Amino acid sequence: MNTYSYDNLTLIGKGAIGRIYRIDDEKIIKVYNSITHEKLNEQKWLAREIFKSGVPTAISFETAMVDDKYGIVYELLNSKTVGQEVSAHPDRIESMGRDTVKLLKTIHSCKIYSPNAKDMKQITAG
Repeated sequence: MNTYSYDNLTLIGKGAIGRIYRIDDEKIIKVYNSITHEKLNEQKWLAREIFKSGVPTAISFETAMVDDKYGIVYELLNSKTVGQEVSAHPDRIESMGRDTVKLLKTIHSCKIYSPNAKDMKQITAG
């Protein structure tokens, strides 16, 4: 497992369960506030399964440590927010709406099963 230092990372986002840091021009790391190693591996597995199910998402590379906290390294997606895209292309709002509905249907139709043999419940993305 690779290790990183906060000294070499740039904070780019934060939420209730963790923070997102830029590693370089191609990678970010999601650092969890509190997570077990087992749950971390489940999160990485789930990200890969969601991607394989056809939902466009960042590719997860590896689990890592930042000081004493666990994280997952993902590819950096250079993209615009929905608001930025609507502002730049107001004439495409209807087609963006159709694309959004199509994506939501794909997410809602995902059926992913827990990798834990003791817990064979279905994990749904939607």
